[in-house]
Amino acid sequence: MHHAASELLGDTVPADEYDSEYAALTPDAVAAAFAAVYPSLLMVVPPDLSPPPRELVPYPLAPTVTVEGRSFRPRGVRLSRTARKTNYVAGEAGVALVSPGSPGTAVLFSECTAALRWPDGSRGLWSADGFYVEVTPAEIVRGSELVELLDERVPPEVVVRMEPEEEDRLAATTAVIDSNVKRRWLNRDELAALDSLLAPDEKLRTLADASLGWKLGILAVTDRRVLFLSFDEVKLELRAEDIVDVSVQSNAIEVTTPDAVHKLTDIKPDGRSEELADEIRTLSARRSEEPA
Repeated sequence: MHHAASELLGDTVPADEYDSEYAALTPDAVAAAFAAVYPSLLMVVPPDLSPPPRELVPYPLAPTVTVEGRSFRPRGVRLSRTARKTNYVAGEAGVALVSPGSPGTAVLFSECTAALRWPDGSRGLWSADGFYVEVTPAEIVRGSELVELLDERVPPEVVVRMEPEEEDRLAATTAVIDSNVKRRWLNRDELAALDSLLAPDEKLRTLADASLGWKLGILAVTDRRVLFLSFDEVKLELRAEDIVDVSVQSNAIEVTTPDAVHKLTDIKPDGRSEELADEIRTLSARRSEEPA
């Protein structure tokens, strides 16, 4: 086949190469090669062809399994009847995307051959018969609960981490967040945005709820700077090398830089002000000791 294609394309095949490869095509070699590919063989044949060997079965163009369980609907306004009835269904046995007028797609956990996992929480499941279901939690109502269900039931040996370094960094950031603040609707935008605002090699040290003037937000200390976020925007950024002094006043912290004194108030949980101040002092001292 290779040499035939080469002839058609005008490439010259050395005679000795052709002869050696032709000589290697013994009946046993051909049989061994065919046996190796047979388990994954896919044949495209005319519809009126006589039945193939019994080991070959028609390739399914629609799921051959039905998944029962909890229903999850996509986010957004769904005006058409079809869109309103399109849902993800997940249960003990598997996950499916069901849509009227479409064959949909389904994957049983017991037949899942690869579970792709991304740092943003997205999951992509491949089944042995070629069907694929992708779940993006941000686009699904209670999408995080759907992802949690998938993670609990997918065999760990088929999980494929698509961006392992990014996933590890996000896990470390999430661990610091969960050990320092309580997630609430008042800080959900800041916490959701925090990781994306960090540099790839920047590490979050600690954080707390706080206020800057009349703005509510999150005060975060990393290994290189101090940030105050309100919603998804950085309202204050102090580099470690610019910090001159840090003082504590009850539930407030004052951070002095060469050009201003920045006062962060209403620090919560109560009692965290001194801990945050110590972390900022450590950050400033460590940076000042580094060679220029």
